[in-house]
Amino acid sequence: MTGPPVRLTPPPPLEFRLESSPAGVVRLAVVGEIDLATAGQLSEAAERALTELRPSRLDIDLADVAFLDSTGINALMRIWRSGQENGYEVVVTNPRAPIARVLTLTGVASYLGLPDS
Repeated sequence: MTGPPVRLTPPPPLEFRLESSPAGVVRLAVVGEIDLATAGQLSEAAERALTELRPSRLDIDLADVAFLDSTGINALMRIWRSGQENGYEVVVTNPRAPIARVLTLTGVASYLGLPDS
């Protein structure tokens, strides 16, 4: 009996690139897959950027994210909620089409600065 391959090793950690602008915008570029094993890394990186740089807006760039599950969506929404509570804007930028579709279908796209369609 054969089935789908089973991953016996954990996924690679996420990679992050951080850039800030004089206008108070911080760009957090994420590389990798955001899932149960890595969503905490995203939350920690965002928290660190917000604490250390205190931007008026945090752009989370998902151009190099190949996969996003419900745990990743939850992490994005917790980051967004923190922004609402602490006076900074959180937006998602450059998601690949499948990720943008998931964010739209789950009803969170507009909260994260993406179009609903």
